[in-house]
Amino acid sequence: MALRQRMQVIILSDTFEQFAQPLMRQLGWPTLFCHRLIVANDRITGYQLRMADQKRHAVAALQALNYNVVAAGDSFNDTSMLGQANHGFLFHAPDSIVRQFPQYERIGLRELCDSIHSVYQANDVARVTTEMYTSSMQPAMKPSDAFDMMAHREIERVAIDETSEE
Repeated sequence: MALRQRMQVIILSDTFEQFAQPLMRQLGWPTLFCHRLIVANDRITGYQLRMADQKRHAVAALQALNYNVVAAGDSFNDTSMLGQANHGFLFHAPDSIVRQFPQYERIGLRELCDSIHSVYQANDVARVTTEMYTSSMQPAMKPSDAFDMMAHREIERVAIDETSEE
């Protein structure tokens, strides 16, 4: 079973969209956050970086959405992302990087997949998602009404940990 069939996969890369397209096609077009080349008249005229330290910022944004992030990287420019992630691993990293960052476990593809699977298993993701999709949820309001209330600041912000089932 392919990894994307078991969990969400987002690739954070310092490459450029145009260079990554052949690989993304082979992988079934997973989500890719990377940079973009500026092309005019079939010539590269510049580049557009998303933002400085974009990988760490992307992980922090996912965590702000209450995602548990497992990250793997192979070079120095991945280490801030690994430090931000809930679980960070060095994936086929050169020995020099492994020596410089001993706090990250060095793993191969099988170990990476096993680690990701163990996080899912520890959080009982299969049961939770099954219950989510098979429960008879009753909407509290229409999305348009919820948006209207948000736009008019008629909502109360509540931490996710303070919510409970009725």
